[in-house]
Amino acid sequence: MKEKDTIYENLFRKVAFQDDEQAFKELFLEFYPALCVYHVVYQTGRKSQRHCDGLGLCLAEQPATGRGYYELDSQLNLIKKEDPGTHAFIREKFAVPEKVIDVQESSVLVVDDKNRRWRLPLGDDRYKQLTDDAQLRICREVATERDLFHSCGTFYELPAENADGFAKIRPISSHDFRIHDYASYRGLLVMTSIEPEAKAGEHVVRSDDSKAAVWVGVIDDLWELGKPVGHGPWMTYKKITVKPGETFNHQFPDNFQARWIRFSADRECAATTWLEYK
Repeated sequence: MKEKDTIYENLFRKVAFQDDEQAFKELFLEFYPALCVYHVVYQTGRKSQRHCDGLGLCLAEQPATGRGYYELDSQLNLIKKEDPGTHAFIREKFAVPEKVIDVQESSVLVVDDKNRRWRLPLGDDRYKQLTDDAQLRICREVATERDLFHSCGTFYELPAENADGFAKIRPISSHDFRIHDYASYRGLLVMTSIEPEAKAGEHVVRSDDSKAAVWVGVIDDLWELGKPVGHGPWMTYKKITVKPGETFNHQFPDNFQARWIRFSADRECAATTWLEYK
């Protein structure tokens, strides 16, 4: 660890005192995930009718196809770069990882770094093949000690392992978009897979050659995408036995939304059930 810190320090010194372009490039590539989206994808095919006006989102339905190497500068200009070496390096080192999650018949299986198994709800069926084909970014750190986890059309806030990780994962929102990649950049959230025809605006940044675009906003914008939803098999919440002459009251938690209640008796009797919806 100390050896790597020494390397970083030397590179920073070269940048600070010698304006060394190669040193800057090495640092830029090393810290890429937290800095910016380098490789922007261009979508082909029909225009998607799926959009979210409040966020200026209009994402494509077709598979991502690489159209070159672009850089997003400090003024949010998306500029095409002719640098085959860097382009190839990025495609190799920062590709969307495969087999991060397992989309199964009943739920999504996640195995964390400690080999613990977690289950998340399913989304639209089309996300399974996209996930299996590594067409969707699953997880990336977007803030200090906080990852943005993306599974089957639902974004989750995922704390770092030292803050209990998946044990405290929290859903943010659900959508039906094909979001290929996302990253943080200068405090902003950047997402790719914007339709080629999408016009530049408050959140959409188009490249100087008009062949690529990214969505730019803040993490809190994700709450506007839609209420978290999902599906899976019915599971038993609780079994309760009410004795003769006993009155039982139960109130579901406010965040408990899917309910199917069955009342049954083991012998003939007169019983009353009262359900109150608010």
